[in-house]
Amino acid sequence: MENMTENTLQTAVVITQNDNDKKIRKYRSSLSICGISVIALGLWAVIKTVFNMVMNPLNIDSIPELKPFAGLLNVFMFSVSAVILTIELGLRVFVGLSAIFESRGKTRKPVYIALAVIIAGFIAYNVLPTIISMLRMRKFLFTTIASLLLDISSFAVLAELISSSIRLKIALRRDKKEKRKTKRLTTEQKAG
Repeated sequence: MENMTENTLQTAVVITQNDNDKKIRKYRSSLSICGISVIALGLWAVIKTVFNMVMNPLNIDSIPELKPFAGLLNVFMFSVSAVILTIELGLRVFVGLSAIFESRGKTRKPVYIALAVIIAGFIAYNVLPTIISMLRMRKFLFTTIASLLLDISSFAVLAELISSSIRLKIALRRDKKEKRKTKRLTTEQKAG
């Protein structure tokens, strides 16, 4: 009877381990896809911003006091924008690559998760005023809607990346714990 209880317990541990392995594969797959998506959407956000700057240039000529400095101000604005876009893209690439590396079993520090939260916060901060202004003015321009969809998609991908990363860490801890338990049961069974 005692042997039957040990076999039942061992079977339960194996079933739990198989379920946990499925979850680990699911979260790793999701993390990899999200990492690639963060990079791709980051590139698209940079392209969108550059396109917007080219199509809607800053009109400094309408301010007479700034007219002598128009060329210098345009160069300054372009330089500042280029630096900001480079930093944003660099952060997104770092977050995306970190997620991809973690999905492949390489442990990463949780810094990239914190950066993903910060980026998601900035996106939410930019999306909410756009939605509010669209609803107030009742103007739904195609470019604004496309930009809004891009930002909402980026936010959703970052939220899924954060969720998958945290769930993967929990599942890996559970897996490690289950393997220790199985090893202990096997050792006790051999000794007994």
